[in-house]
Formats: sequence, structure tokens, C-alpha cells
Amino acid sequence: MPLVICHTGGLAWQEAGGNWPKKWGEIMFQLVGERASWQDKAACRGPQADLFFPPSYAERKDERTLREGRAKAICSTCVVLGDCLSYAVSIREPHGIWGGKNENERRDLIARSAS
Repeated sequence: MPLVICHTGGLAWQEAGGNWPKKWGEIMFQLVGERASWQDKAACRGPQADLFFPPSYAERKDERTLREGRAKAICSTCVVLGDCLSYAVSIREPHGIWGGKNENERRDLIARSAS
């Protein structure tokens, strides 16, 4: 069973195990064991991963809009955009930009699909 560690706003959570990433901001996922091929191909991997999650300090609305716009621009070039969005929706990911959508946009997408 793979272990997924996700970078979220300077903090991390993990589904299982005790292997923490060594450098924040340089990874979005660290997989131990099996590798998820779509995550390996994600355009968001690398030093720009911080754009996809809010900072650890209070972010003004204009700063959030700018950060999310930059993240979504990276998403728009990603070959695994659909896989990423499907994953985030399936686990009800509450934070960050996934598949070109922020948490509010994903919540709306889920609500529309339920009705």
C-alpha cells in the first residue's frame, strides 16, 4: 500500500506511516512503495508546488487570487489535469488547487454532480 504525504500550506498530513518529506515546497507528493503514475507526470511537481496551497500566514484576497491564477496556469498545461481533479474530488480534498480547481470550485462541482 503506498504512503502519500501531501504538502499543504507549510504543514503536512499523511494517510499512514511515519516518513516525512525532507524539503517543503519542492514536492507535492512523496510516494513510498508503489508510485502513482499520474502524480509522477504532474506539472505542479517541483519548486512551484507552494503556489497550489495557501501560505501559513493570513493571505489577502488579492494575493490569493494571484497565487491561484498562477497555479491554475500551470494546471492548464498539465497532461494529467483530469486525473488530478478526479482524485481530489474522490477523496474530497479540502485544500489547495487540484485539477485546475480550488476547494470552493471542487465543492460546487461535487454538489452539482449530486443533484
